[in-house]
Amino acid sequence: MFCFVCCNSGSNSNNKADDSNNVAKPAINQDEASKVSDSSGVEFPAEVKPNQHYAYVKKIVDSSNMTFLEVEKIQLLTGDKALEAAKKKGDAAYDKSTKKYYLPDDYYIINKKERQRFALSNSVKVNLVSNFYRTENKVKYNNLKGFKNVYQKESNWPVLLSLNNDGKVIKLQQIYLP
Repeated sequence: MFCFVCCNSGSNSNNKADDSNNVAKPAINQDEASKVSDSSGVEFPAEVKPNQHYAYVKKIVDSSNMTFLEVEKIQLLTGDKALEAAKKKGDAAYDKSTKKYYLPDDYYIINKKERQRFALSNSVKVNLVSNFYRTENKVKYNNLKGFKNVYQKESNWPVLLSLNNDGKVIKLQQIYLP
């Protein structure tokens, strides 16, 4: 099992695309009673709906008239679940003055590196995170062609895949992580 800790500033994400800055955020399972939030009040779910999967896109395959994503499904944990998983793997930070373990960004990613392939719907919707390091016009990237272009440069961002009843990806949402 491979685990990856991402650490930076202390903000997290939630389930909607913020139209003002086009930042994609993970989908929240509405039945989830407890949600983790940081000091900014942004909620970040530990679980998603059954037809959604967090993943890293490893390969884009164009075949005949169909496009496939080869992905590694990941677990995106927050709060106490994230801290416990990080502690088990020896990845949690420790504050000697308070004698407590912590995760600077309150999330932890578990990647078992098991690949799976998903077909894309012909009408797949794409929502990419605005990247402060890119100076190009962000709007042109929010389509499949734009995703393929960005993916070639930045393949280490997690995405949230939303599937229809046939198992095809109908929405591809890049997830912002601090």
